[in-house]
Amino acid sequence: MIKFKQFSLLLIFIQIFINCTYSSSQTVKNKDTTESRKDTLSSKTDTSAIKKDSIDPKQLKEIIRMTEDMLIKESLSKQRDKKIKSIQAILISDLRKEFSKVTDYFNKGIDTVSVISELAEIDSNLKTATEGIFINKSEPQTSRNLKTSSLLMKELLKRLEKRENEINLYLDDLRNFRNNIDSLTTDTNFYKLPGDTALLREYISNLNTVSKELNPLDSSLNITILRLTDLDNSIRNRISEIKSNINEIDENRLSVFFGNLEMELPFIWNPETETKSFFEILKFSWNKTRLVLIFYLRNNIFLIIFTFLAIFLLIYYLKRSSSYIRKNEKLRITYSDYTTVNYPVLSSVFIILIAFQFIYTLPPVIFLGLIWLTSSVILTIIFWSKLEKKIKAYWIMLLVFFVFAFRSDLNLEASIAERWFMLIIAFAGVVTGTIILKKNYTGLSLEKVQIFLIGIATVLEAFSIIANVTGRYNFAKLLFTTGYFMIISWILLNRARILILETISAETAIVNEKANEILIQKFKKLEEVLPGILNFLVMTGWIILFARNFYVYDYFAKNLAEFFRTERMIGRLSFSFESIFLFFLIIILSTIVSKIISFYADVQKGNPESDQLQRRKSGINNWLLLIRIALVSTGVLIAFAATGLPIDRLTIIIGSLGVGVGLGLQTVVNNLVSGILLAFERPFQIGDQIEISDKVGIIKEIGIRSSKIATSEGSDVIIPNGDLLSKMVINWTRTNNLRRFEMDVEVSQGSDLKACSDILEKVLNDNENIDKSHKPKVFFHQMKSGMIEFKLQLWANVFIWQETRSELIMAIEKEFKSAGIEINLQNE
Repeated sequence: MIKFKQFSLLLIFIQIFINCTYSSSQTVKNKDTTESRKDTLSSKTDTSAIKKDSIDPKQLKEIIRMTEDMLIKESLSKQRDKKIKSIQAILISDLRKEFSKVTDYFNKGIDTVSVISELAEIDSNLKTATEGIFINKSEPQTSRNLKTSSLLMKELLKRLEKRENEINLYLDDLRNFRNNIDSLTTDTNFYKLPGDTALLREYISNLNTVSKELNPLDSSLNITILRLTDLDNSIRNRISEIKSNINEIDENRLSVFFGNLEMELPFIWNPETETKSFFEILKFSWNKTRLVLIFYLRNNIFLIIFTFLAIFLLIYYLKRSSSYIRKNEKLRITYSDYTTVNYPVLSSVFIILIAFQFIYTLPPVIFLGLIWLTSSVILTIIFWSKLEKKIKAYWIMLLVFFVFAFRSDLNLEASIAERWFMLIIAFAGVVTGTIILKKNYTGLSLEKVQIFLIGIATVLEAFSIIANVTGRYNFAKLLFTTGYFMIISWILLNRARILILETISAETAIVNEKANEILIQKFKKLEEVLPGILNFLVMTGWIILFARNFYVYDYFAKNLAEFFRTERMIGRLSFSFESIFLFFLIIILSTIVSKIISFYADVQKGNPESDQLQRRKSGINNWLLLIRIALVSTGVLIAFAATGLPIDRLTIIIGSLGVGVGLGLQTVVNNLVSGILLAFERPFQIGDQIEISDKVGIIKEIGIRSSKIATSEGSDVIIPNGDLLSKMVINWTRTNNLRRFEMDVEVSQGSDLKACSDILEKVLNDNENIDKSHKPKVFFHQMKSGMIEFKLQLWANVFIWQETRSELIMAIEKEFKSAGIEINLQNE
């Protein structure tokens, strides 16, 4: 492979060649000049001979042929030189462009200094992670130290793999540049020399310029590739080492789990000499735990931001509901004791922390413990005033026990001081649990599930004492922490369930006050099904939190994850169960979010005083259809992307579906497109009263395929969107909520027409439901068969115009009877 350094040798050779050629040409030229002079003299002497003899035709043809060949060769040589010059110019230009890309890429490149610094930091953290396991190995190996080290190494592994991917991508690009440059520099056209001396000198000058210009960049490219290759190899070695350590730790964890019942330490009253003091163990444990927490927070920063965003949204929602309830005297009396009304901020933080702890995968103990500790403090604040005196005392004791158990769980190595500490707290737990179980029969108001869990926890703490005394440290610690964690986790989950039900109950009351019939029905259905759903979620969540304390959970979770992530082949198509699961999960989540958005899209009906305002506020509801379509479409695209299905195959699938749609789903597609057009055109809004065919009702929902109208009879009519566009639709509330209608009143001839007109005007002016911005009109219409007909034209709210007409009929009949005038009422 020819490099830029070889160009200099080539140039020296060409220069020597040109000089030799030039000197040779000069010698030949001088010789030719001398010979030409001799030929001239001889020609003069032989003139007579030429004149005497005629030229041979064959010789003449040969001379002409040789002359033609010489001219053709000279022409071809010139054309060749021009072509080579053009090709070489293109090659040099491409070479410059390629090196320009290399320069730009270097400017955006990887900071190798920072990578080396990060690797040094990772080495330091790796040393901390292996402390007590591979370095200064402690006896016995504790399950908590093994798990913490495993989590820490997995976090370091993620950082290394991320760096490896970055470097590999960068190296791939640099190697592509190297290959492109080598391909250009080894092109044979670079070494085709023009026959013309001037062109040759020009080409040599260009090569000199290019060589001086690009040689430094070429050297930098080679050096960078070598340095990054060494760095990549160094990272690969670390990754291999960490993976090996993780596998060995997993084997140790499995061994410790199955050896829980084996004696690891001497009896508690016969301790061995410890190599580390208790405070050294605390420092060592804190260093490891702190690193795990920092890395976990860093790797889950987006989930943490999402959690805080959800907290702020729920705070806004609960504060708005709380403000409305406090301003409404009727609601304030009923819901003044609700925790979500009195503590909207703390309730929001508590609900989100408890619910969102399940979205974090494999959280370290310190992270999960901090969530529980924060939630427990919040729970103490918001429920303190509602607790009985005895329950307050027991709750504080349980909270203290939990804090001690949590702190003990952070210790990664065994010590005699911790063993005595665990013994004392476990004994206190057994005593407290026994008292609570005994007091329960004398009227202590606790739930049955809590009493059952307290009983189990008491038994676990008793067995923890026995295991601790007999030197089974890991088993004792597992029972010790699990007993308190299971009670705290259940209480937190159960209280979160109660707060959610309070929130829905308060919102239902607010909806009832606003007379929103559609939302009232939705919230009633939600109140019916929500308790059962929450009970199931609380039980499932508690089982997960309980199982997280045991290595079996991690073991099966790991194997299950590997099973789901394993790539499988069907023909040439690869897939995994994880991608299929993600596909359906994303589709379901996008559909749920779409449903949640449309949950509040309905407006109230039947309240004429607020219909216009509510209808205007619901203008955005028409765009909810587009939002829902966008959410579902985005969810489908993300779902396909999550499966890893190539775009070209996706195009084939969509094309195939397109054929099927064209053949069999024309009506469905028509309705879908009509729904989108309705959202853009906005001929009506949710809450408008429309009339289509023989159906009259209020728009309840504008869906993707169809829309719903609520009729006055109480039924919901589902109308395909295609019909709403193709058929004639009357919108009674397009610009306002007013409707004009007419009534005919006939009086007998001979009646006092002026008095009749005055009576009708008075009745119209006295009715509050008639819109006075459009002045009611009373005029004589016609005379027929002994009767004189008055026509009344008036405007009223479209939702109560029939009630208004009924009131007018009764009022007119009453007034005319009082005046002794016989009437005949008609209406239109």
